[in-house]
Amino acid sequence: MQTLRQLAYTLESARKQQRVTYDELARGAGLTPLATRRAMQGTAAPRVTTLMALAGQLGLEMVLVPHVVAQGLEGAPQNPPPPLTDIEKLASPGERDGIA
Repeated sequence: MQTLRQLAYTLESARKQQRVTYDELARGAGLTPLATRRAMQGTAAPRVTTLMALAGQLGLEMVLVPHVVAQGLEGAPQNPPPPLTDIEKLASPGERDGIA
């Protein structure tokens, strides 16, 4: 299962790719700009209906699948994680050297 941060990253990537502002997304999803911004930044635990509205507005669908199916999807190409900050790089020297 994805973390809230990963889910927010997926939604935010779709928003940026489609060049939609927070206000436009909020209006289209029937949400307040504040609720939209919090959900998209992963700073709050939004309601499932909020996530469904945002995903739908971005042309995405939230789907529940059995664990075995999700594990198969994990091997599929995904959006790369956000780049590490300098502090994160210092905290995990294996990443810096290309060692996972």
